[in-house]
This record gives sequence, C-alpha cells and structure tokens, in this order.
Amino acid sequence: MAISTLEINRSNCAKDSKTGSLRKTATLFCPTSADRTPVSFFSTDLQFEFPTESLMLRARAAATRRDLVAASRFAEIIYEILTRVLERYAEPLPLSIQKNSDSPILAAQQTRRKANLPPDQPIPHVIHSIEKAGVLVLALPIELEKIDAFSLWVGPEPKRPVVAICANKPGDRLRWNLAHESGHLALHADLKQLRAHEHDEADQFAAEYLLPEIAMRSELAAPITLSSLAPLKLRWGVSLQALIMRAFDLNIISQWQKQRLFEQISAKGWKTKEPPNLNIVREKPRGLRKMAEIAYGRPLDYARLAAESQLTIEMVKQIVEGYEEAASSADKSEKVIQLRKVE
Repeated sequence: MAISTLEINRSNCAKDSKTGSLRKTATLFCPTSADRTPVSFFSTDLQFEFPTESLMLRARAAATRRDLVAASRFAEIIYEILTRVLERYAEPLPLSIQKNSDSPILAAQQTRRKANLPPDQPIPHVIHSIEKAGVLVLALPIELEKIDAFSLWVGPEPKRPVVAICANKPGDRLRWNLAHESGHLALHADLKQLRAHEHDEADQFAAEYLLPEIAMRSELAAPITLSSLAPLKLRWGVSLQALIMRAFDLNIISQWQKQRLFEQISAKGWKTKEPPNLNIVREKPRGLRKMAEIAYGRPLDYARLAAESQLTIEMVKQIVEGYEEAASSADKSEKVIQLRKVE
C-alpha cells in the first residue's frame, strides 16, 4: 500500500497544551489490522517541527495549504528517523555548506570550490555533492503537483541544513531544484519570508553552480539551436530551457533568439516534459540508507528499524526506497558518502 494514503490534515495536528509540541497525528488507511500504524506513532512528540511558513520553496503561492502541511509532516517524520534513530549508530557528515552574504554567483563558485568541483566540468551527482557538504536530503515518498522541493535550517544553533525532495520529478528539474534550494540555504538562511528577488538570487546561484560561466562561454557556441543544445543537456544534466536562459543571461543570445527558441519548445510540447531521448536519470540521496545499513546491516533489518522508528514496516520500506542502494564493490561511487560508525 502506498504511503501516499497517509492523510495529514491541519485539523488533525493538535498542539499539546502543556508542551506546545506538535504531535504526529495522522490516519493511515490499511486493509488489515496488522498493517495499522503503531499507537506509539501517534503519541510521540516531534523533536523538531518544520513550520510551513519557514519552508523555502519555489512557487509557494501556487501550493495549497494541504500540500504544504503534507510535505512538512512527511519531512518531519523522516528527519526524526535520521536524527532520533540512525544518528545513534552513525555520525552525520561534518557541515561545510556555509551561510554566505556574497553575491549568488560568488556563493555558487565558493560552494563548488569547497566541494572540489572543477569550474569547467558538470557535476556528476548533485545530491551527492550537497550531502557531502553536510546537507540532510530527505526523499519524501509523496508526489505533490505544485511542490518539487523545499529547504530550511532546522533546530537550535548550530542549525542543520535540510533539503526535502518530492517523488517522481524529472531528473533535470530535480537537479535544478536541488541547486536552487542550496542557494536558499547559503544566501537566505536568516530571512523569515522569501520574495521574488530571493528566488531570482537562488536561480542565479543554481545557474552558476550547475552551468559555470567559464564553461558556458566555451560550450554555448553559435549558432544556438535546439539541436545544438541537446548534447549539452545530456552532458550538463539540465533542461533545454535552462540552457536557453543561461545563454541569454550571459548575452550569448539576444532576447529575440531566446523568444524564438522558447516558441519552438512550446510548439513541440516540450515546455513541461522534454523528449524521452533527452531524459536525465533521476538522482537519489544516499545518506539515510547508508546510515541505516551501518545500524541495521545489509540487507536491512526493516523490522528492527520500524520498531525503533515507531512506524510500520511498510512505511519504513517506502521511505527507504527513496534512497540509493549501496553500490557494488567495483563501483567507486559508494565512496561518495562516507560515514563513521558510532562506537
């Protein structure tokens, strides 16, 4: 049964009159009593809350209140598993992403340098790069039409950076959203409310982070056409539309050329979904599953993890499935996320 059947409503989220903490109150419709959520799930106070007004996300105005609450509650649950259960067994990666008052472009360049990313090469795996910087990436097992991802700094000082991603978004869109949210974490940590200007800055950060100017001035060569952009989309892992905007922002193409290219994209029906032969593989985070493997072995002991998380085995499986499995011994990418076991 899909975890999307978990209904989380604002009316069900009652404040404890004594502690003021938000309890995890939800209803899971399951076919048998054996699948029902443990009573402890409903009675456990959340260690940390993600107030919907604190979430940094694009197109907030288009998102419904219900979707904002659902995204927030799922993120809280997964964050609880990470911090209350798994970090008893494995230490989190040290934090290297920093709050930055520089311009978006300088902040993006600094972020790439700290991650040892060459200034003229694509980022192979955006999620791994931000996980290595100490950002907790929460893969939400829920698909929301108007919410792709959001970010926030959580807890008391020193706060921890979190990015949450919703399920089933295209790979190129996911990479851009991850870079956009990383920009918010670096540039806008102390702002209580984001305006259009801050989202523009996050997009500037994402553009320089994913498509560095030094590389784009070399690779975005005239004439710029959809055909010439196709191999660059596959190489850099971004949408055709992102490449068009980057070329325009760098004055490589004119306003008229940009408009013509976007008209061609609309005519082909590629505005929301670009052609399948240009699909970018959807990335998955690794951190939570890696910590779970340290704590509960490989293959995972789902029953034990579920018991300690106070969730059903089915719910835990659906959460963990959003994370990347261990690579084979021959695959060096496993070395990307290295955690130390707590003795």
